[in-house]
Amino acid sequence: MYKTYILMRSLLYPVLRFVLPFFSLSSRMRLDFELKELLENPSVQSATYSFEVSSEGELEQVYSIVLSLLLDQQFVEIIYCSPSVEHKCQALQKQYPDQLRLLRLPILRFNPSGHKTNSKHWLTGKYLFLCRYDFFPELLSYGRKKGVKLILLSGMVVTFKDKNFLVKWYLRNCYLSFDKIIAATELDKKIFINDLKIPSHKIDVFDFREVQIRKRQDKAFDTILAKIGSFTLLRDYLDTQEQKLIFGSLWDHELSIFDSLNTTNKHIAIAPHKLDHEHLDVIVDYFDKNNIPIYPVTVDTTDDQMRLMIQEAEQGPGIWLFNVKGILCELFTFYDTAYIGGGFGESIHSVLEPYFAGCHIVCGPKTDRSSEYRYIHSKYSEKIDRKGSLNEVTMTLDQSHYKNQAIISDDIHGQSFNKVLTWLIEEI
Repeated sequence: MYKTYILMRSLLYPVLRFVLPFFSLSSRMRLDFELKELLENPSVQSATYSFEVSSEGELEQVYSIVLSLLLDQQFVEIIYCSPSVEHKCQALQKQYPDQLRLLRLPILRFNPSGHKTNSKHWLTGKYLFLCRYDFFPELLSYGRKKGVKLILLSGMVVTFKDKNFLVKWYLRNCYLSFDKIIAATELDKKIFINDLKIPSHKIDVFDFREVQIRKRQDKAFDTILAKIGSFTLLRDYLDTQEQKLIFGSLWDHELSIFDSLNTTNKHIAIAPHKLDHEHLDVIVDYFDKNNIPIYPVTVDTTDDQMRLMIQEAEQGPGIWLFNVKGILCELFTFYDTAYIGGGFGESIHSVLEPYFAGCHIVCGPKTDRSSEYRYIHSKYSEKIDRKGSLNEVTMTLDQSHYKNQAIISDDIHGQSFNKVLTWLIEEI
């Protein structure tokens, strides 16, 4: 199978590398991303542990493991294929310049014979960690090499039965390649064992994101204050509010929730999914047309501006709009109820962050792809409401009288994390 893939990619290389970018703007942007310094920090020649991540969610899954290994003076390499994770990866490399090497995953410029254009030739780790379902053949081929241990994190197979025969055959072969698997949920673990016949001694269940989320939320106030210097004033104001509702990762098409939402006696905040001017303008225009005041919070909001907005908010309800990157995880700790966007599109966004922050969660119906939803529903189903329409969301939020309620950790003082990590990297 791998040889067939290599032959196809060799034939397609000139087209993907030189022809497609000529006609496609998105392909040109992708190629520009891949052609930036091909190998970051080539001074680190080899590593013991290799990780591949394709999204911010996957980076959060592996981050606690990577950080633990770096603190233990281990050598690590990360291969990533999304611009969204580049900043965090490079920031981590600056902290550990003598231990961490990075590479952008070649897709358009993938050339089987090239050292820098085929990650199979670049990776050096004795352990290769993949996440979810990023089964690039060149990565699997490297993981199958003698002396390399292939490990899957956040393995999700709940929708396996819905796949066609060829996809099932391919996925089954992929899953059977792994030496250890961390399933996303207990249900996924059962499917791995019962349907895919994966030996039970190869599988455990753990969500490494909890470790990272709790670390961030433990220092939530300090993190936000470092970005919003006037946040102390807003925090003190929030302490006086009876009901605090936040819309996290909100999309434009979900704004109709506010058409009939009763904003009286509620402090309402929005953290949009996209913070570019185009999407922010849509949000501002919507509330302007509906004569609902907006209180914008940015990194430049001064104490005087914050005091003025608080005074205006005390006179009547409005919407607090956070235009600040990288603080949503921390913001949840200051609210009682969280609506999480995406459920009326392809899939809901992360619900673990508001869950561990103690929020009651409301979301749309598209949850099939979310292992986080299944995890919460199996642990504490009363904490999350899945609604089939935006009108139902509005009605639920109108009736919301929840109070922030802390969730007891599954990872008491890091003991579970350390136990699982030791199991993963022990000699197999």
